[in-house]
Amino acid sequence: MLRPEEATIARGSGLSYVGASFAQGGTSIGMGRFDRILGFDSAQGWIEVEVGCTVGKLYSFLAPRGLRLPVQPGYPTITIGGCIAGNVHGKNHMREGVFGRHVLSLRLRHPDHGILECSETDNAEAFDLTIGGLGLTGIILSARLALMPLEGTEVSEEHLPIASLEEAFAEIARLKDQADMLYAWLDLSRPSHDTRGNGFITLARTAPGVPLSSMPTLPGRLDPSGSEIKRLPLFRAQTLPWVNRVYRAQALRHRGPRRIPLADFLFPAMGKESYFHFFGNAGFFEQQVLLPADAVASYLPDFRRILARHGAPVALTTLKAFDGGRNHLLHYDGEGFSFSIDLPDTPESRALAAELDELNCSVGGKTCVIKDGRLSAATARRQFPDYDQFRARLAAFDPRRLFASELSRRLDL
Repeated sequence: MLRPEEATIARGSGLSYVGASFAQGGTSIGMGRFDRILGFDSAQGWIEVEVGCTVGKLYSFLAPRGLRLPVQPGYPTITIGGCIAGNVHGKNHMREGVFGRHVLSLRLRHPDHGILECSETDNAEAFDLTIGGLGLTGIILSARLALMPLEGTEVSEEHLPIASLEEAFAEIARLKDQADMLYAWLDLSRPSHDTRGNGFITLARTAPGVPLSSMPTLPGRLDPSGSEIKRLPLFRAQTLPWVNRVYRAQALRHRGPRRIPLADFLFPAMGKESYFHFFGNAGFFEQQVLLPADAVASYLPDFRRILARHGAPVALTTLKAFDGGRNHLLHYDGEGFSFSIDLPDTPESRALAAELDELNCSVGGKTCVIKDGRLSAATARRQFPDYDQFRARLAAFDPRRLFASELSRRLDL
């Protein structure tokens, strides 16, 4: 195994919450300029791209041609390489699953193996380890992706008010087969006073027949190195309840159904980049956990008690349905509900998250390793049955451990 300063890792747009594309003393290889479209077959439904190509660029290329990526993460400058390494999900897991399900093949470079053509039939071990492999198998050069028809570039969106966490879970379960995309926004900004979790569900259906000629401009303004921006610590215990009340009121002013551009729905953080700066220089972390459906009834009362006892303000809470996935390696995939909270990075918030780790383990939940920047190796080992298998297979493929990141070191991979 190499010394830490000799480790290498690929970097896409650098938007990871968890230090997935850098390592102290190591080398990050920027892949952003490798963004060409290498091949495209609309009849067969595939596109081949270099991994620095962004999902926004692909949206702009594919939508006028009546096609789309099946799984779309939430910001247009996220790269395809990042989508593969993290095996990301979008707002429609209940229909399309995770990103890796739609990767047909990829080209991988590793100093000890050369350039490998990987798929489910060729170099299958490298292919399996690379999807969701956090960049630890080498440098992904390109990928061929399956596409799906796009019915239109607008969606019909509705906002449905909800009054509690319990109602949110019940309504998401009820509506998941009636929507193309579905999620809930919940307000838990006053945990010591009110842990009901009122908010709204956003339900969207593709609006067929919308002309494909009017394409939106997809800016890329989220800059992880923007140190010149003064980060105002707006998200505090005193201010968050008011911010969330205003946000909820504005959303429910337009309950719908109303038509909005599909890009606005797919990329909700676009135009709201200041959200990340409002946590101040200390920043934030996100705890995103996949809960088994049959554990929710027992989970929520304990979650409420822990939240109220610690009193840490929650800036953002979201809920999505997961359906038809599988438990494999360290993938954030499976059946149940994806439940996320964003917290200011303070000692109080970390104490809360640590207690929630124990609760999540007790009900069979698993944390998204590419979202939670303080998740420990010990917790990951308890939550992922394949943790030791992934670690052993990775060591067998790359015994010199040429690739490492802050994320892989924290998780002892």
